[in-house]
Amino acid sequence: MNLQRSLLAASGLLLAAMASASAPAWVDDPPERVAGEPLVVTWADAGHRPAWLAWGDASAPGDEALTAVEDSGDAVALPRAGLGRLPRVLVAVPADPGLRPQRIEVEEGVEAVALRFAPVGGDAVCFWGVTPRDPCPASMGGRLGVGARLIGQFSVYTSLHGLDYWCLERDSAAEPERAMYFTPPYRGVLRSVSAVGFAPAPVILQGLCAAHHGGECTHTLTTAPGSWGRAHELVFELDEGFDAVAWCPI
Repeated sequence: MNLQRSLLAASGLLLAAMASASAPAWVDDPPERVAGEPLVVTWADAGHRPAWLAWGDASAPGDEALTAVEDSGDAVALPRAGLGRLPRVLVAVPADPGLRPQRIEVEEGVEAVALRFAPVGGDAVCFWGVTPRDPCPASMGGRLGVGARLIGQFSVYTSLHGLDYWCLERDSAAEPERAMYFTPPYRGVLRSVSAVGFAPAPVILQGLCAAHHGGECTHTLTTAPGSWGRAHELVFELDEGFDAVAWCPI
């Protein structure tokens, strides 16, 4: 009997703790979750003007401050009040494709950030893009995460989420071009991943990719001599025929 009473008491404590725990921000969704003035983003001159800024949580609906920057002006105010959590990273993509995108750690209490982009460099190439909204109901409208990996150098990889970027380096122009493939989290969710001036990987590399990946590498791109030294936009297109019932997590 003593053991039974102990178990019942422990169960009661557990239920009380669960009841008192705060629900996730996207469940409560109060009108004011983070207070404070906007984060002011400035840039030194027109040559360092950003094209896109993101300061928020790409996984949470309504928590992503994704901003397209107009040609005029020299500052942008990104909202802070109402976000589910205080963002720690600002992602900035420059308007000049010869400059490298950047991530900036934003400490609590910082009210302004000044942008100054570095050149991509002749032996580097960068890719940036905005991943689409995740069509699965469990995502609650957050952004899709997309993996990217080099073919033949499979240890070189990244994950793109929301407004994001990936830069690759080479030792010299004598090196062969780089081929990469992109892997969405669900089969068939993307119709295409493309970038202007980039062709799919050669057939022999697609075969190598399939052997490593364990199936066809549907979305591939290959660099070209003229692509180095610049930042290129990746365009992600959702497949309208995506079978959410078959592939979405419950």
